[in-house]
Amino acid sequence: MAMQSGKVIRLQSLRYSIGNSIIILQNDGFSSRYGHLEKYSEKIIGKSPEDIKNKILIREDFDRELSKTEEIFVEAGEIIGYSGDTGIGPAHLHVELFKDDHYYNPSSFLPPTDTKGEIQVSEVELIPLSDNSYIEERHLPFKVKITKQGDRFSINRIEPIKVKGSIGIQLSAHEASSKSNRIGFQKITTYLNGIEKQEINFFKIKISHMFKSCFIFDNYKSNMSGRPFKYILYNKENDIINVFKNKEKNSGSITSSELKLDESNLFEISLDGLNGKNSKVAVYLKADLQEYPAIANDKNENIFPEKSNTIISDDKLVSTYFPTNSVFTKDFFYIEKLDSKVEEQGIEQISPIYGIRPDFREFNIGFDLSFKFINNNTNNDKIGLFGINEKGKILRFYQTGIYNSNEQSFKIHLKSTGYYSVLKDNTKPLVRLEKYKNGHVFDRDDFKLYLRARDSGSGVGENGILVTIDGEEGKLDYDPEANHWEIFYPAKMRNKGSHLLEATPTDRLGNIGDKIEFNYIVK
Repeated sequence: MAMQSGKVIRLQSLRYSIGNSIIILQNDGFSSRYGHLEKYSEKIIGKSPEDIKNKILIREDFDRELSKTEEIFVEAGEIIGYSGDTGIGPAHLHVELFKDDHYYNPSSFLPPTDTKGEIQVSEVELIPLSDNSYIEERHLPFKVKITKQGDRFSINRIEPIKVKGSIGIQLSAHEASSKSNRIGFQKITTYLNGIEKQEINFFKIKISHMFKSCFIFDNYKSNMSGRPFKYILYNKENDIINVFKNKEKNSGSITSSELKLDESNLFEISLDGLNGKNSKVAVYLKADLQEYPAIANDKNENIFPEKSNTIISDDKLVSTYFPTNSVFTKDFFYIEKLDSKVEEQGIEQISPIYGIRPDFREFNIGFDLSFKFINNNTNNDKIGLFGINEKGKILRFYQTGIYNSNEQSFKIHLKSTGYYSVLKDNTKPLVRLEKYKNGHVFDRDDFKLYLRARDSGSGVGENGILVTIDGEEGKLDYDPEANHWEIFYPAKMRNKGSHLLEATPTDRLGNIGDKIEFNYIVK
């Protein structure tokens, strides 16, 4: 339902993003967007321009701004669509509320909900932030499980945690909004011995800061697929994102010099959820007065946010270019050459496997990879750049890699590190029809036909299956999460009588698989 009265100014259907979505300019000056809809309401479809209706019919992506004469007026509480799982992600309603270059938390503008879910906390992790930082006498991260007592949580140990130097704290927690759904918190505040250390307030955030979520969430842990939310409770850089109340680097962290000597210190985390719900996490700390030998730090940073750098492999065949602002934080990167081999039938390894290390996720605009190879085979047909794991297993094919035959090289822009190799793909893809066997009889005309393709090399792309029904070319809707194709056109595929479906797969490097045939009858 529409949050407020206003007018629909934009309609979208983006299968690899927000799915079916509606953007409303509200009378109060805010704009709201509702995404991943199964379908629009009858009114929205009925009043939509004809070109949008046609694209909906043939399931074609669109991102269409409505003209002044096309705008659709809606009232607060009016049904505008039906929630679903179009686009990327499981079934959920994606809601945005924005104004003047800021996203606002929709829960702050809606009446209280009847959610009965509770705040859940699973783990606290302490991180050493400097070479002379120790936790429980070790220069390593330290994790502790949590015990719940009413609406309070505490670490599952009797003795306080001994710390020395500068320590950051991370929290794995979420609020359950029902039996299975999980959402983030509205605000998190930390205190040391009753004095506020940091506040992370999700009331509003600059639109330009949204992609900097790595400074609040460990993105590897925090996602909608069911992994726990993991919050970083200290500011990792100066004034990097506007949800932090204290802007200085490492504000929210703890230094052992702040702790009371020879007694337990209380680090408390206050978690604000929906409807004024609040829970607190208690972590008891003690200053470690022991002296430790200096750490020999051989990890000298070579990539910095404020300048560009290039790293080249020892054999000069692989290089990475990190432009200015490629990363959010400085770090050390290197190129590793592996001895492992890719051993899959139909795959010929053209180059060694090289790794861009470490496994790193805090990229801003990413880096450029240049990958040269020496191919003694003059036939460079069906070669490509592939992502590999350290054991030589193919993970993915990089379709966006630009191949230069004169230089025998691939160039690509990436936002994650990994292992790479140039491979020649001679595998033939396979396609099959799901669920039904040849000669199936459908009693009704509302059936659905799905194809699934398999390929051990470059894979079958979105448009990699050619389908005809009774000789007429069909249309397919690819679902990348389910990894299947739904045949939804031509309309005559559901007419009464006998039909012949034929499907032929082609992988991304041009290998053509065998055609399958499926005869069926509609009663």
